[in-house]
Amino acid sequence: MRWLGKEENRSMWDEAWQKARLSDVTLATDAVDRLVSRLAYSYGNGEVIFRQYRISGPEGDTRSQNVSKHFSVRDHLLDFLRRPELRENLSEVAAEVRGVEGLMLEKITAFHLIADLAAALHAGGAYLPRYDVPGEEALLHAKEFFEALYGAGGYQYSPLTIWRGATKWSSWFCNIAWDGAWYLHDSRRNIVTVLLATDTD
Repeated sequence: MRWLGKEENRSMWDEAWQKARLSDVTLATDAVDRLVSRLAYSYGNGEVIFRQYRISGPEGDTRSQNVSKHFSVRDHLLDFLRRPELRENLSEVAAEVRGVEGLMLEKITAFHLIADLAAALHAGGAYLPRYDVPGEEALLHAKEFFEALYGAGGYQYSPLTIWRGATKWSSWFCNIAWDGAWYLHDSRRNIVTVLLATDTD
């Protein structure tokens, strides 16, 4: 079905999207916990959030199942961020979701993501630069984080798209120098991964 995401059929998308289900499937492994907790420690005045959600439709509801198949971060991230499930689990972030212009999505590769995360670990937060992670160690943590999610073959995993975004869509972000927003979409497993970070001086 080609109607999904098309503006002229927005009402059809909205109806199907409301029936779709989001399930929290956040992965907890040593590599994931190490990167998230280390970054959160550096961002002592802020916060780091890591969540994963699987999008699915009710059994037998073809239209809602098509939503999970045709969802894309580029076209539907704002709908995703406004879901009640995110308002419950990420209430501070989703409390004020502004317009799509605040997202400013940029498609990046796994290598860009790893570089972004390694740079954040190495630089440290607003008040804890003395606890920064040495360069090689930071790169290793970021690489292990990515491979924990998608395996060593994840760099060539075609169902995966990765987006770097701006942070003006929510007042949760401090909007200074230590904000970060990354969204990873595995269209084969219908899982959206959200990694958000902010700190302030």
